[in-house]
Amino acid sequence: MNNENETEIEIEDDIEEKPKRYTLKLTIIRANNLKGRWYGSPFPYVMVLIGNKSIKTNYVENKNPIWNDVFYLRNLQNNLELEFQIYHKSLMSEDTLMGVAKQVFSFEECEEEKEFTLKMKKKNEDRGTLKISAYMEYNSEMFIDRVQTSVNYLKHTSLLANVTLNLDIQNNINDVFSVYEVNLLSVDDIFEDSFEHWNEDYHNAKLIFTDPIIKNIVIKQHNYLYSERVFGTEYGVLSNGQDLINLLNGGKNTMGDSIFFTYVIVGNFWRFSPSGSNFLKDFMSKHAMHSGAEENVRYAGEFHLQPIVDKHNEYILVLDNNSGTYAPSCDSLEKLVTLFKHNFPGLKVEALDYN
Repeated sequence: MNNENETEIEIEDDIEEKPKRYTLKLTIIRANNLKGRWYGSPFPYVMVLIGNKSIKTNYVENKNPIWNDVFYLRNLQNNLELEFQIYHKSLMSEDTLMGVAKQVFSFEECEEEKEFTLKMKKKNEDRGTLKISAYMEYNSEMFIDRVQTSVNYLKHTSLLANVTLNLDIQNNINDVFSVYEVNLLSVDDIFEDSFEHWNEDYHNAKLIFTDPIIKNIVIKQHNYLYSERVFGTEYGVLSNGQDLINLLNGGKNTMGDSIFFTYVIVGNFWRFSPSGSNFLKDFMSKHAMHSGAEENVRYAGEFHLQPIVDKHNEYILVLDNNSGTYAPSCDSLEKLVTLFKHNFPGLKVEALDYN
Protein backbone atom coordinates (compact mmCIF):
# COMPACT_ATOMS: atom_id res chain seq x y z
CA MET A 1 0.00 0.00 0.00
CA ASN A 2 1.05 3.56 -0.37
CA ASN A 3 2.94 5.17 2.51
CA GLU A 4 0.80 8.26 2.11
CA ASN A 5 -2.92 8.12 2.65
CA GLU A 6 -4.53 9.55 -0.46
CA THR A 7 -8.12 10.72 -0.52
CA GLU A 8 -9.93 12.24 -3.46
CA ILE A 9 -13.17 14.18 -3.31
CA GLU A 10 -15.26 15.82 -5.97
CA ILE A 11 -17.22 19.02 -5.46
CA GLU A 12 -19.69 20.73 -7.73
CA ASP A 13 -22.70 23.01 -7.29
CA ASP A 14 -25.85 23.41 -9.35
CA ILE A 15 -24.89 26.57 -11.29
CA GLU A 16 -25.53 26.08 -15.01
CA GLU A 17 -22.82 28.48 -16.19
CA LYS A 18 -19.89 27.06 -14.33
CA PRO A 19 -16.74 29.10 -13.65
CA LYS A 20 -13.28 27.61 -13.92
CA ARG A 21 -12.76 24.79 -11.50
CA TYR A 22 -9.58 23.51 -9.91
CA THR A 23 -8.13 20.45 -8.23
CA LEU A 24 -6.32 21.06 -4.95
CA LYS A 25 -3.74 18.53 -3.79
CA LEU A 26 -3.70 19.08 -0.04
CA THR A 27 -1.10 17.39 2.16
CA ILE A 28 -1.57 17.40 5.93
CA ILE A 29 2.06 17.11 6.96
CA ARG A 30 2.40 17.51 10.71
CA ALA A 31 1.55 19.52 13.81
CA ASN A 32 3.89 20.93 16.43
CA ASN A 33 3.55 21.81 20.11
CA LEU A 34 -0.15 21.01 20.37
CA LYS A 35 -1.72 22.24 23.57
CA GLY A 36 -4.90 21.21 25.36
CA ARG A 37 -6.28 19.05 28.13
CA TRP A 38 -6.14 15.29 27.98
CA TYR A 39 -5.31 12.33 30.19
CA GLY A 40 -2.14 10.48 29.26
CA SER A 41 -0.96 10.90 25.67
CA PRO A 42 -2.87 12.94 23.09
CA PHE A 43 -4.27 11.24 19.98
CA PRO A 44 -4.71 14.16 17.57
CA TYR A 45 -6.29 14.06 14.12
CA VAL A 46 -7.14 16.79 11.61
CA MET A 47 -10.63 17.52 10.28
CA VAL A 48 -10.84 19.66 7.13
CA LEU A 49 -14.17 21.37 6.42
CA ILE A 50 -15.19 22.12 2.81
CA GLY A 51 -18.58 23.79 3.03
CA ASN A 52 -20.87 21.22 4.66
CA LYS A 53 -18.50 18.34 3.82
CA SER A 54 -15.46 17.13 5.70
CA ILE A 55 -12.44 14.88 5.45
CA LYS A 56 -10.09 13.77 8.19
CA THR A 57 -6.73 12.19 8.87
CA ASN A 58 -5.98 9.22 11.07
CA TYR A 59 -5.08 9.88 14.70
CA VAL A 60 -1.48 9.67 15.93
CA GLU A 61 -0.27 9.30 19.52
CA ASN A 62 1.97 12.37 19.81
CA LYS A 63 1.68 16.07 20.58
CA ASN A 64 3.97 16.59 17.57
CA PRO A 65 2.15 14.20 15.20
CA ILE A 66 3.26 13.42 11.64
CA TRP A 67 0.53 12.41 9.16
CA ASN A 68 1.65 13.08 5.57
CA ASP A 69 -1.93 12.36 4.48
CA VAL A 70 -2.77 13.50 0.93
CA PHE A 71 -6.23 14.62 -0.21
CA TYR A 72 -7.36 15.62 -3.72
CA LEU A 73 -10.19 18.15 -3.62
CA ARG A 74 -11.78 18.45 -7.05
CA ASN A 75 -14.09 20.96 -8.71
CA LEU A 76 -13.11 23.80 -6.40
CA GLN A 77 -13.63 27.44 -7.19
CA ASN A 78 -10.59 29.67 -6.97
CA ASN A 79 -9.87 31.49 -3.69
CA LEU A 80 -11.66 28.90 -1.60
CA GLU A 81 -11.37 29.08 2.19
CA LEU A 82 -10.96 25.80 4.09
CA GLU A 83 -11.23 25.34 7.82
CA PHE A 84 -8.79 23.08 9.66
CA GLN A 85 -9.70 21.63 13.05
CA ILE A 86 -7.46 19.48 15.23
CA TYR A 87 -9.18 17.12 17.65
CA HIS A 88 -7.97 14.82 20.40
CA LYS A 89 -9.41 11.32 19.96
CA SER A 90 -10.83 10.50 23.38
CA LEU A 91 -11.00 6.99 24.82
CA MET A 92 -13.69 7.78 27.38
CA SER A 93 -15.83 10.63 26.05
CA GLU A 94 -16.47 12.86 23.04
CA ASP A 95 -13.45 13.97 21.02
CA THR A 96 -12.02 17.29 22.21
CA LEU A 97 -11.38 20.25 19.90
CA MET A 98 -7.76 21.35 20.31
CA GLY A 99 -7.54 24.21 17.83
CA VAL A 100 -8.88 25.82 14.64
CA ALA A 101 -7.33 27.66 11.69
CA LYS A 102 -8.55 28.85 8.27
CA GLN A 103 -6.68 29.24 5.00
CA VAL A 104 -7.63 30.57 1.56
CA PHE A 105 -6.16 28.75 -1.45
CA SER A 106 -5.75 30.39 -4.85
CA PHE A 107 -4.49 29.05 -8.15
CA GLU A 108 -2.14 32.03 -8.49
CA GLU A 109 -0.47 31.22 -5.16
CA CYS A 110 -0.48 27.43 -5.44
CA GLU A 111 0.32 26.88 -9.12
CA GLU A 112 3.50 25.39 -7.73
CA GLU A 113 3.37 23.37 -4.53
CA LYS A 114 3.58 25.64 -1.51
CA GLU A 115 3.86 24.97 2.21
CA PHE A 116 1.78 26.79 4.82
CA THR A 117 2.18 26.88 8.60
CA LEU A 118 -1.15 27.56 10.25
CA LYS A 119 -1.45 28.87 13.79
CA MET A 120 -4.05 26.84 15.62
CA LYS A 121 -6.27 28.82 17.99
CA LYS A 122 -8.99 28.09 20.52
CA LYS A 123 -10.69 31.00 22.29
CA ASN A 124 -7.85 33.25 21.11
CA GLU A 125 -5.27 31.01 22.79
CA ASP A 126 -2.34 29.58 20.84
CA ARG A 127 -2.72 25.80 20.50
CA GLY A 128 0.30 24.94 18.35
CA THR A 129 0.87 24.92 14.59
CA LEU A 130 -0.23 22.80 11.64
CA LYS A 131 2.03 22.38 8.62
CA ILE A 132 0.37 21.66 5.27
CA SER A 133 1.23 21.93 1.58
CA ALA A 134 -1.02 22.79 -1.37
CA TYR A 135 -0.86 22.51 -5.14
CA MET A 136 -3.66 23.60 -7.50
CA GLU A 137 -4.26 22.82 -11.14
CA TYR A 138 -7.05 23.61 -13.56
CA ASN A 139 -9.72 20.96 -14.11
CA SER A 140 -10.04 20.05 -17.77
CA GLU A 141 -13.37 18.28 -17.16
CA MET A 142 -16.39 18.52 -14.88
CA PHE A 143 -17.49 15.96 -12.35
CA ILE A 144 -20.69 14.70 -10.79
CA ASP A 145 -22.71 16.72 -8.28
CA ARG A 146 -21.46 15.43 -4.96
CA VAL A 147 -18.51 15.05 -2.61
CA GLN A 148 -16.85 11.66 -2.91
CA THR A 149 -13.96 10.31 -0.87
CA SER A 150 -11.50 7.80 -2.26
CA VAL A 151 -11.61 4.21 -1.06
CA ASN A 152 -10.37 4.00 2.50
CA TYR A 153 -10.85 1.35 5.13
CA LEU A 154 -11.09 0.77 8.85
CA LYS A 155 -10.06 -2.55 10.35
CA HIS A 156 -11.45 -2.99 13.86
CA THR A 157 -9.86 -5.58 16.14
CA SER A 158 -11.69 -6.26 19.39
CA LEU A 159 -9.42 -7.47 22.17
CA LEU A 160 -12.48 -8.42 24.24
CA ALA A 161 -13.78 -10.61 21.42
CA ASN A 162 -10.44 -12.39 21.26
CA VAL A 163 -10.27 -12.77 25.04
CA THR A 164 -13.81 -14.20 24.90
CA LEU A 165 -12.51 -16.78 22.45
CA ASN A 166 -9.64 -17.52 24.89
CA LEU A 167 -7.12 -16.86 22.14
CA ASP A 168 -3.42 -16.56 22.76
CA ILE A 169 -3.12 -13.56 20.45
CA GLN A 170 0.65 -13.37 20.60
CA ASN A 171 1.13 -16.98 19.52
CA ASN A 172 -1.98 -17.42 17.36
CA ILE A 173 -2.18 -14.18 15.43
CA ASN A 174 -3.98 -15.91 12.56
CA ASP A 175 -7.00 -16.41 14.85
CA VAL A 176 -7.39 -12.76 15.87
CA PHE A 177 -10.92 -11.63 15.01
CA SER A 178 -11.37 -8.37 13.08
CA VAL A 179 -14.16 -6.70 11.14
CA TYR A 180 -13.52 -4.49 8.09
CA GLU A 181 -15.33 -1.39 6.90
CA VAL A 182 -14.51 -0.08 3.41
CA ASN A 183 -16.19 2.99 1.95
CA LEU A 184 -17.05 2.43 -1.72
CA LEU A 185 -17.48 4.97 -4.50
CA SER A 186 -20.52 5.27 -6.78
CA VAL A 187 -22.74 2.75 -5.01
CA ASP A 188 -25.84 4.86 -5.70
CA ASP A 189 -24.86 5.40 -9.35
CA ILE A 190 -24.35 1.70 -10.04
CA PHE A 191 -27.14 0.12 -7.97
CA GLU A 192 -29.59 3.00 -8.54
CA ASP A 193 -32.93 1.99 -6.97
CA SER A 194 -31.92 -1.64 -6.38
CA PHE A 195 -32.11 -2.77 -2.72
CA GLU A 196 -32.41 -6.14 -1.02
CA HIS A 197 -35.05 -6.42 1.73
CA TRP A 198 -34.63 -8.88 4.59
CA ASN A 199 -35.82 -12.36 3.74
CA GLU A 200 -39.27 -12.88 5.28
CA ASP A 201 -39.04 -16.63 4.58
CA TYR A 202 -35.88 -17.04 6.69
CA HIS A 203 -36.57 -17.99 10.32
CA ASN A 204 -33.66 -16.16 11.95
CA ALA A 205 -34.37 -13.03 9.93
CA LYS A 206 -37.98 -13.07 11.13
CA LEU A 207 -36.82 -13.30 14.74
CA ILE A 208 -34.44 -10.36 14.32
CA PHE A 209 -36.64 -7.99 12.37
CA THR A 210 -39.94 -8.64 14.17
CA ASP A 211 -38.68 -8.74 17.76
CA PRO A 212 -37.42 -5.32 18.99
CA ILE A 213 -35.43 -6.88 21.83
CA ILE A 214 -33.49 -9.27 19.57
CA LYS A 215 -33.01 -6.55 16.97
CA ASN A 216 -31.55 -4.26 19.62
CA ILE A 217 -29.11 -6.98 20.67
CA VAL A 218 -27.90 -7.34 17.07
CA ILE A 219 -27.48 -3.56 16.77
CA LYS A 220 -25.43 -3.50 19.99
CA GLN A 221 -23.24 -6.33 18.66
CA HIS A 222 -22.66 -4.30 15.49
CA ASN A 223 -21.90 -1.08 17.34
CA TYR A 224 -19.40 -2.80 19.60
CA LEU A 225 -17.51 -4.62 16.86
CA TYR A 226 -17.44 -1.60 14.52
CA SER A 227 -16.57 1.04 17.14
CA GLU A 228 -13.31 2.93 16.57
CA ARG A 229 -10.62 2.14 19.12
CA VAL A 230 -7.37 3.99 19.61
CA PHE A 231 -5.52 0.70 20.10
CA GLY A 232 -7.71 -1.53 17.95
CA THR A 233 -8.55 0.35 14.75
CA GLU A 234 -6.28 0.42 11.71
CA TYR A 235 -6.89 3.07 9.07
CA GLY A 236 -5.67 3.10 5.48
CA VAL A 237 -6.33 3.86 1.82
CA LEU A 238 -6.98 1.35 -0.97
CA SER A 239 -5.83 2.86 -4.25
CA ASN A 240 -6.17 -0.25 -6.42
CA GLY A 241 -6.86 -3.96 -6.49
CA GLN A 242 -3.41 -4.90 -5.23
CA ASP A 243 -3.95 -2.81 -2.10
CA LEU A 244 -7.10 -4.81 -1.35
CA ILE A 245 -5.26 -8.10 -1.92
CA ASN A 246 -2.53 -6.95 0.46
CA LEU A 247 -5.05 -5.89 3.10
CA LEU A 248 -6.60 -9.37 2.99
CA ASN A 249 -3.19 -11.10 2.95
CA GLY A 250 -4.05 -12.77 -0.35
CA GLY A 251 -7.19 -14.25 1.21
CA LYS A 252 -5.20 -16.47 3.58
CA ASN A 253 -4.52 -16.53 7.29
CA THR A 254 -0.98 -16.72 8.65
CA MET A 255 -1.13 -20.53 8.51
CA GLY A 256 -1.70 -20.33 4.75
CA ASP A 257 -5.32 -21.48 4.87
CA SER A 258 -7.83 -19.83 2.53
CA ILE A 259 -10.47 -17.60 4.14
CA PHE A 260 -14.05 -16.96 3.12
CA PHE A 261 -15.57 -13.66 4.20
CA THR A 262 -19.17 -12.74 5.04
CA TYR A 263 -20.11 -9.30 3.68
CA VAL A 264 -22.88 -6.75 3.30
CA ILE A 265 -22.99 -3.53 1.29
CA VAL A 266 -25.11 -0.98 3.12
CA GLY A 267 -25.11 2.71 2.30
CA ASN A 268 -21.65 3.38 0.85
CA PHE A 269 -19.97 0.80 3.07
CA TRP A 270 -18.73 -2.71 2.41
CA ARG A 271 -18.57 -4.45 5.79
CA PHE A 272 -17.17 -7.93 6.30
CA SER A 273 -15.29 -10.42 8.45
CA PRO A 274 -13.98 -13.96 8.07
CA SER A 275 -16.96 -16.31 7.73
CA GLY A 276 -15.57 -19.23 9.68
CA SER A 277 -14.58 -17.37 12.84
CA ASN A 278 -15.58 -19.17 16.03
CA PHE A 279 -16.56 -15.79 17.41
CA LEU A 280 -19.46 -15.57 14.94
CA LYS A 281 -20.81 -19.09 15.42
CA ASP A 282 -23.38 -18.03 18.02
CA PHE A 283 -24.61 -14.98 16.11
CA MET A 284 -28.21 -15.37 14.96
CA SER A 285 -27.28 -13.69 11.65
CA LYS A 286 -23.80 -12.64 10.61
CA HIS A 287 -25.19 -10.50 7.80
CA ALA A 288 -27.60 -8.70 10.12
CA MET A 289 -24.75 -8.04 12.55
CA HIS A 290 -22.62 -6.51 9.78
CA SER A 291 -25.48 -4.36 8.53
CA GLY A 292 -26.48 -3.17 11.99
CA ALA A 293 -29.88 -4.84 11.51
CA GLU A 294 -30.73 -2.67 8.51
CA GLU A 295 -33.92 -3.90 6.88
CA ASN A 296 -32.60 -3.07 3.38
CA VAL A 297 -29.08 -3.46 2.02
CA ARG A 298 -27.57 -3.02 -1.40
CA TYR A 299 -26.20 -6.57 -1.45
CA ALA A 300 -24.95 -9.38 0.79
CA GLY A 301 -23.19 -12.70 0.54
CA GLU A 302 -19.74 -14.22 0.85
CA PHE A 303 -16.48 -13.65 -1.00
CA HIS A 304 -12.96 -15.01 -1.27
CA LEU A 305 -9.78 -14.39 -3.21
CA GLN A 306 -9.13 -17.11 -5.77
CA PRO A 307 -5.44 -17.47 -6.81
CA ILE A 308 -4.88 -17.45 -10.57
CA VAL A 309 -3.06 -20.60 -11.65
CA ASP A 310 0.56 -20.01 -12.72
CA LYS A 311 0.31 -16.29 -11.84
CA HIS A 312 2.36 -15.12 -8.86
CA ASN A 313 0.39 -12.97 -6.41
CA GLU A 314 -2.55 -12.56 -8.81
CA TYR A 315 -6.08 -13.23 -7.67
CA ILE A 316 -9.72 -13.04 -8.67
CA LEU A 317 -12.17 -11.54 -6.20
CA VAL A 318 -15.10 -13.97 -6.26
CA LEU A 319 -18.34 -12.71 -4.70
CA ASP A 320 -21.69 -14.44 -4.35
CA ASN A 321 -25.18 -13.84 -2.93
CA ASN A 322 -25.05 -16.47 -0.17
CA SER A 323 -27.12 -14.76 2.51
CA GLY A 324 -30.14 -16.34 4.12
CA THR A 325 -30.94 -13.07 5.89
CA TYR A 326 -31.27 -11.00 2.71
CA ALA A 327 -31.41 -13.60 -0.11
CA PRO A 328 -30.16 -11.14 -2.78
CA SER A 329 -31.41 -11.48 -6.32
CA CYS A 330 -28.96 -12.73 -8.94
CA ASP A 331 -30.17 -9.87 -11.17
CA SER A 332 -27.71 -7.48 -9.48
CA LEU A 333 -24.60 -9.66 -9.82
CA GLU A 334 -23.45 -7.70 -12.87
CA LYS A 335 -23.79 -4.46 -10.91
CA LEU A 336 -21.67 -6.02 -8.18
CA VAL A 337 -18.86 -6.73 -10.64
CA THR A 338 -19.08 -3.18 -12.02
CA LEU A 339 -18.92 -1.71 -8.51
CA PHE A 340 -15.78 -3.57 -7.47
CA LYS A 341 -13.92 -3.05 -10.74
CA HIS A 342 -14.70 0.67 -10.44
CA ASN A 343 -13.42 0.89 -6.87
CA PHE A 344 -10.34 -1.32 -7.23
CA PRO A 345 -8.59 -0.65 -10.56
CA GLY A 346 -6.76 -3.66 -11.95
CA LEU A 347 -8.71 -6.16 -9.83
CA LYS A 348 -10.22 -9.19 -11.57
CA VAL A 349 -13.77 -9.73 -10.29
CA GLU A 350 -16.38 -12.46 -10.69
CA ALA A 351 -19.86 -12.68 -9.14
CA LEU A 352 -21.65 -16.00 -8.86
CA ASP A 353 -25.22 -17.01 -8.04
CA TYR A 354 -24.91 -19.21 -4.96
CA ASN A 355 -28.15 -20.97 -5.82
